[in-house]
Amino acid sequence: MKWLLISWVCSAVAMGCKDPIQSTTPYNTYQECIEAGYTQGLKYNNNLPKDFVNQHLVYMKFTCREVNET
Repeated sequence: MKWLLISWVCSAVAMGCKDPIQSTTPYNTYQECIEAGYTQGLKYNNNLPKDFVNQHLVYMKFTCREVNET
């Protein structure tokens, strides 16, 4: 089995999230996928203006879904 990372950019102020972003890279293990979720979330956060993040209370959420290998 492989794992796909699915992430959302969310705002606590707007009380919602944008459409999900699905990775195109499958991960070999659940742990690799989760690590990628944390890493990508941090990178995304660091690329946003700090004022924007603080004003909109931006956060990332993610999950890893198991997919069948073909």
